[in-house]
Amino acid sequence: MNGLILVGGQSMRMGTNKSLLEYHGKPQWKYLYEIIAPFCRKTFLSCRENQKEIFTSEALLIDPYEMGPMGGILSAFEQDSNEAWLVVACDMPFMNEKTIEFLIQNRKATQIVTAFQNPKTLLPEPLLTIWEPTAYPLLIKAHKKGQHSPLRILQHSDINLLECLQPDWLKNINTIEELGRISL
Repeated sequence: MNGLILVGGQSMRMGTNKSLLEYHGKPQWKYLYEIIAPFCRKTFLSCRENQKEIFTSEALLIDPYEMGPMGGILSAFEQDSNEAWLVVACDMPFMNEKTIEFLIQNRKATQIVTAFQNPKTLLPEPLLTIWEPTAYPLLIKAHKKGQHSPLRILQHSDINLLECLQPDWLKNINTIEELGRISL
């Protein structure tokens, strides 16, 4: 399994690059990299072309699609379509080693995705997920139809949906107001 950290967002609501925020004494992208790398064969940061100078990692995947998370996931499968991809968004500061361990321990490689169910919305969380190689054709098909929502793909597919033991694991921090309300 490979790892993919989605850092290519424009962070418009936050007003600053969310992947560079420091929740744990280091930039969030680096914190996530250190957490998921031990579980993965290779770990990459997915970013836009104009962001590649920001990150000090040699393992960058440039997202040519620039259509949000779907572009990052597609780019990952274009890099290696034979491996599963552990996909993590950079705006989940409460995610930790236990989160990844639980996700991996409960993985079902026979289903296209292993994902957490968001306890608030009861929907699958597409951005803290293991995407199996069998998901790649579905992603391509959706992209060709102009559908760019990983969530929609999960909603209409046979996936391994896990109960989220710690709801904070899935909490996204997208605005300055949300940032001001958190404590780790």
